Amino acid sequence: MLAILSVAIAIGAVQVNAISVAQQNSPAWQRALNLTSLMTNEEKANITTGTGLVARCSGNTSPVARFNIPSLCFQDGPAGVRAVDGTSAFAAQVNAASTWDIDLIYQQALAMGAEFRGKGVNVALGPVAGGPLGRTPYNGRNWEGYGSDPYLHGIAAYHGVRGIQDNGVIATPKHFIAYEQETYRWTGVLNAVAGIGGPNPSNNTNAEQISSDLSERTLRELYLWPFEESLAAKPLAIMCSYNRINGTDACADGTLLNDLLKEELEFPGFVVSDWLSVFMAGSTNRTMNNGLDLDMPGGEGYWGSDLVTQVSNGTIAQSRLDDAVTRILYAYLEAGQDVGYPAVNYNSLTPAAVDAVGNVNKYLNVRANHSQIIRKVGEDSAVLLKNVAQNATGGLPLKSGARLAIFGTDAGPRPGGPNYGPTNGYPANSTNNGTVALGSGSGSAHFPYLIDPLAAITGAADLQKWQVSPVLLDYPANVTTGAEILNEYDAAMSGADTCLVFVSSFSGEGYDRTTLKFDNRGDQLIYYVASRCNNTVVVSHIVGVTNFEVPFSHPNVTAILNAGLPGQESGAALVSVLTGNTNPSGKLVYTILQNDNDYIPVNKTASSDPQAVFTEGLLTDYRAADAMNLPVRYPFGYGLSYTTFGYSNIKVTNITGYASAVRSQTLMNVTATVTNTGGLAGREVSQLYISFPSGSGEPPKVLRGFTKSSLDPTQSTTVSFPIRKKDIQIWNETAHSWQVPSGQFTISVGASSRNLPLTSTFVI
Repeated sequence: MLAILSVAIAIGAVQVNAISVAQQNSPAWQRALNLTSLMTNEEKANITTGTGLVARCSGNTSPVARFNIPSLCFQDGPAGVRAVDGTSAFAAQVNAASTWDIDLIYQQALAMGAEFRGKGVNVALGPVAGGPLGRTPYNGRNWEGYGSDPYLHGIAAYHGVRGIQDNGVIATPKHFIAYEQETYRWTGVLNAVAGIGGPNPSNNTNAEQISSDLSERTLRELYLWPFEESLAAKPLAIMCSYNRINGTDACADGTLLNDLLKEELEFPGFVVSDWLSVFMAGSTNRTMNNGLDLDMPGGEGYWGSDLVTQVSNGTIAQSRLDDAVTRILYAYLEAGQDVGYPAVNYNSLTPAAVDAVGNVNKYLNVRANHSQIIRKVGEDSAVLLKNVAQNATGGLPLKSGARLAIFGTDAGPRPGGPNYGPTNGYPANSTNNGTVALGSGSGSAHFPYLIDPLAAITGAADLQKWQVSPVLLDYPANVTTGAEILNEYDAAMSGADTCLVFVSSFSGEGYDRTTLKFDNRGDQLIYYVASRCNNTVVVSHIVGVTNFEVPFSHPNVTAILNAGLPGQESGAALVSVLTGNTNPSGKLVYTILQNDNDYIPVNKTASSDPQAVFTEGLLTDYRAADAMNLPVRYPFGYGLSYTTFGYSNIKVTNITGYASAVRSQTLMNVTATVTNTGGLAGREVSQLYISFPSGSGEPPKVLRGFTKSSLDPTQSTTVSFPIRKKDIQIWNETAHSWQVPSGQFTISVGASSRNLPLTSTFVI
């Protein structure tokens, strides 16, 4: 594997990781050391090994009764407490990031953490912190993360960790690292046994899982960045990923887990495997000796009693087992879970009041008033992509007294309820019916209810004096046999002032997307309606990058509003934006290109040793579009408002002391003036990008700052962007260290990656 360290510590195959002086002196660490010294190796094996797939939580460790250490409960996921009653279905992380509002991101994570605690969960399996980062838009799990830029993703992950852990819950940034596709995510053997790992195009049970092959610079500057940012919030656990890195299993990569994560970055918590990763690595000593601390889901097989055997015969050092146990106990104690922490009060495997072994489901409702923050995230994450007729007879916001015709299954409820079908499972990429509010798999959540768009629009109809005519049918696959559906469309459009077309794209864990088009013939539905209705508004609920060429180019499509994946309050949040009660302020967290073929594909080549070679290096998303002059439809950071904003007066402080500064130290400050130049109050996301000196090997520009301002008409404010040393560093692969390149840097400030009216320069 390529070297990736700025500080290489060669101490052999078995490693006990150093910790900082502050860590050594912390009460929780000292208590953890003492407890570890008193335990038998059998007790230590219980703490470091899960109890198996059939567990009360997504995963559990065994208790150590002699020291009053309970079974630790691990539960998905990044959108809420999955598969558990009495909890909320929060907006997806991609929506939280689309607010570009660090306080909202924190508040949603704080509410989520309260629900994990209320259910007795010790370890929340989230947030996603760059795995995936969105190298390819075809990745089925991109929606679980905070978007395709490492800076934005990292800032959001930092606040996500803070929010969860401020409740005393252990946060678990995941999936470490460069986990960028579902196809081949499991070995052929595991895929054949479990059947839910993801496509295996080789149909070879001896096939390895996908290897992400990348340079150390690419790893450092892109895929490590969000994890490194999240570490500033002091997460107490990290989850390693399924994939291989340059041929080595991520959960058995000592260079990454021991040398980089634990030594260089001084991570004091524990590394937990993604479920069944140890099975794929195929060895107890290989995984533990290389830095894995806890095997999930555990059970019969590797670890457990095998740990005891291998420690006794010297294959695993006693000190390595003790280090793993100490890290787990430290996390438990540092979170304060040894005093007054709720016991687990549910069973994720059954809704029964009492399960087969006597566990009681207390059906505790821990949602509190969290619907308010979910709705707020939904409102502020909506991205207005097009609005050509505002304040005239069409476009958005909708007019009072309008006659509305509504089209598409995405406007209505899911048959069988919000938790029926693929939302919480691992589906084939099949047609979905009903509105899309989250993707599927372990990153999803249990919906206590789901306010669909039609229900919310109908509920607002009296106040808004709307007449509503819905046709909750998708465009027919065969226009001859589906003529009756077309007739229903025509009848609803007759006399309508505004036609609302609802379209979606869906994906989830265990498979990758096969197309970037709207599902269920959405483009055909848009074209049919818009060709007959001269005020057509398109509303999308999508998992990520989706092709918008049809609604963009059609002259009768007067507005496009992307609502993303807003969780349980979907319809309520949407209506607030449609009516103008909320002025849209969301911005895209990925780039929408004009041509789908310009994106990086998923590797689906049949092979027993599948490899995704990251030949693009640093050039992903807007970085690639800028460097290769790709035709862009909607740029990264883009989003319209019902008002307008102007930028002026950029100022850059002199840069001083950069040579001796640490990476996290602020070196300079950039300010600019933002003015609301329209007639409505609104919120603007101001963005700062840095262009590095020529010859540095960087993309044309990279995001290095953002802030969100609320402004009344004609009001101005000064926005400020602190620039840290790390923000102007690049990774030197020869020296294996960070450096600040010499030359002229350009700072650009504006409303999106392609709308940057203010520039300034400085020289190093």
